[in-house]
Amino acid sequence: MNNFTLRAISGFFYAIAVIGCILLSPATLAILMFVIAFFCAFEWARIHDANKPSAMGFGLYTWLFLSPFVTALTPLQAAGIAAIIALIWITHRLFTQGIAALNRAKNLGLGILYIALPIYLFLLLAQSQHLASGQPHTPHAFNYLTWPSGGFLGPKPGPEWPAIWNAPNYLRGPVLMVFILIWSSDTFAYLTGRAFGKNPLHAELSPKKTWEGFFGGTLLTAAVGAYIFWSFFNIHNIWQGAILGALMSVFGTAGDLFESALKREKGIKDSGKFLPGHGGALDRFDAFIFGCVLVWALAQIWPMTQPAVTGPAIPF
Repeated sequence: MNNFTLRAISGFFYAIAVIGCILLSPATLAILMFVIAFFCAFEWARIHDANKPSAMGFGLYTWLFLSPFVTALTPLQAAGIAAIIALIWITHRLFTQGIAALNRAKNLGLGILYIALPIYLFLLLAQSQHLASGQPHTPHAFNYLTWPSGGFLGPKPGPEWPAIWNAPNYLRGPVLMVFILIWSSDTFAYLTGRAFGKNPLHAELSPKKTWEGFFGGTLLTAAVGAYIFWSFFNIHNIWQGAILGALMSVFGTAGDLFESALKREKGIKDSGKFLPGHGGALDRFDAFIFGCVLVWALAQIWPMTQPAVTGPAIPF
C-alpha cells in the first residue's frame, strides 16, 4: 500500500471519528479532546527530550487543565492542583539539575499554553452562544462546567437534568465548523498548490507549500465559511463567515509553519506516529490548535450561532 492510499484511508476514518464524537454528545466530544490533548502533550515532551514515562506524565498533567469539563472540580481548583504539582516538580529539578531545569520548565510551560489552553477554549465553543450573545445561563442552557453537576462524571442531582446523550443547547455547529474549515483550508491549499503552485511560501520551513496554494486555500475557505453561515447558522451576514473562513486558513497555515519550525529545530521529520501516513498528533492538529484560539476569540466579539432553544439540540 503506497503512502497516498494509506493517508486517504486513515484520514477517512479519522474524519468519521471526529464527526461522530462531535455529533453524538458533549461527553464523546470531551473524550476526543482528552485523547488529542494527551497525545499532543506526549509528543511535545518527547520532542523536548523527555523520556517516555516523563512524556506520559506530562500528557496526563495536561488533563488537569481540562478536568473541570468532566469532574466536579472548578477551573480554579484544577489550576490550584496543577500549580502545586508544578511547584513540586520545579523545586525537585532545581535541586537536582540546577540551570538545566530552567529550559525544561520553560519548554513544558510553553507546551501547556500551546496545547491545553486552546483545547480548553475549544470545548467552551459548545456553549458559545451564551458567551457571545451575553444571554444569562438558564436551567436549559448547556454549560460544560456545570453539566450536570461539575462535568459528566459528577452525580446526577435529579431527573430534571439532561441525560448524558441529550444535553439541550449543546452546540455541535461551532465545534464541527472548526474542523470543517481546517480541512477545507488544507484540501484547497493542496489542490491549488498542485495545479498552480510555483513560488514557495517558506522554503526553509515547508518546501511544498506555495503562495498560490496559500491564496487558493484562503479564498476558497472564505467561500466555505460564508456558505456555512448562510445555510446552517442562518446568519445572513455572509461576510462574517467569509472573514472567519479566511482567517482560519491564514492562522491554520501559521499553525502548520509553527510546528514545522519546531521539527526543523529538532531535526525530525514527524512529531510521532499518531495516525498512519499522517505522522504524529501535533502534525495532524497543528492548524487545529491555532484555529481553536481564533474561533473562541472571535466568538466573544460577535455571535456565530443560531438563537438559543429549550428543546433537544440539533446538529447546527
